[in-house]
Amino acid sequence: MHFDKIIMNPPYNGNLHLKILQEAMKYGDEIVNLSPIRWLQDPLAEYKKNSDFKKFEDIRKRLKNLDIIPTEVANRLFDIGLLQPLGLYHITKDGGYDIKQNECLLKIIKKINEENNFSKMKIVNYNDTLENYLCLNIMAPPMKYGKPMFDWIKQTGVCDSKNTYRDWKDKNPAATRGDVSNTLCVCFDTKEEAQNCYDTFNTKFAKWCCSNMTVDIHVNPKFAPWLDDYTHKWTDEMLYKYFDLTDDEINIIEREMAECC
Repeated sequence: MHFDKIIMNPPYNGNLHLKILQEAMKYGDEIVNLSPIRWLQDPLAEYKKNSDFKKFEDIRKRLKNLDIIPTEVANRLFDIGLLQPLGLYHITKDGGYDIKQNECLLKIIKKINEENNFSKMKIVNYNDTLENYLCLNIMAPPMKYGKPMFDWIKQTGVCDSKNTYRDWKDKNPAATRGDVSNTLCVCFDTKEEAQNCYDTFNTKFAKWCCSNMTVDIHVNPKFAPWLDDYTHKWTDEMLYKYFDLTDDEINIIEREMAECC
């Protein structure tokens, strides 16, 4: 069986839409498909053993054109609650679409990977006696209409043995993922260092990095912008310099964060 044209809007659960599209390509040389696109923009694909970007290379090769529908527009049009943009895929026999990556983000991720500061952090499971710690839930901020809700982080802040995080979690069960006892935490020698780290993740730079690294709802903590010294405060200007960003790259971050938050 072979069709001249196939028009489809498959289910979006996980990568099911890609598996269905992959199957449809067996029965037609020209397909128009509506489904999420963040897998195509995965900035961490190079560092993952089994990313969808690599797994569905056959789809990428046959992609002729891609019209992107921003998350907030898609949610408004279809009255849904997506966490990522949609795309109108035009699949043909020969393809030829040039998939553009976020070069600024790739540059930052390369430096993060080379320094591997996350491996130097003290990562422990949550327990009631921890002092001066941050929960790694900050790497996956809740989303609303496709935009990260960073404000909730301010309500948890630097936690201590008074169960600051547990108390907040009990009052906001829908805002975090998993049981508190399974939460991984980053511990610091002093409250000042913990606070400086926490404040760093509230900068425009860190928020921009984390929001652009999400392919679904998570950020791999290893690739968040951890630094090797939190004995002092970090500003956006210091972070821009640390990651050797150009004026054009800085302007992109500043503009996108002004639109987002």
